[in-house]
Amino acid sequence: MSAAPAVENDPEFQAGIHAIVTQLQAQGASKEHISQTVQKAIEYYKQRNADVPEEANAATAEEPEPARKEPYPASFAAIVELLATGREDQIPGIREIPLKIHDQPPSESTMTRPPKPWESHATASQRSGGA
Repeated sequence: MSAAPAVENDPEFQAGIHAIVTQLQAQGASKEHISQTVQKAIEYYKQRNADVPEEANAATAEEPEPARKEPYPASFAAIVELLATGREDQIPGIREIPLKIHDQPPSESTMTRPPKPWESHATASQRSGGA
């Protein structure tokens, strides 16, 4: 197992640490605080990359990004196309749902109202002959 890659050779780390330092300086942080933060970042970087051989880091940095696939299946793209062009009627299984509530009045309640806690306590004590 080879040593962890040096932070000086990692452009991603350098860009990140630069952004952190710039932000700390803008906030008026002391040089000691900035130095401690940089040291913690370096330790974290080395710990995260300790198990990764340097050759692997170099290989992943040079690897081109794989070709992107379509974000959605073709059937979804077809549905989006139909929606975008206003042809919703051609989408199978879609029905129009009206945006209004029916005009009929509500039905009358047939159930009795449940007793409130103090009502149920009062009726229970009356039944048992309590005060």
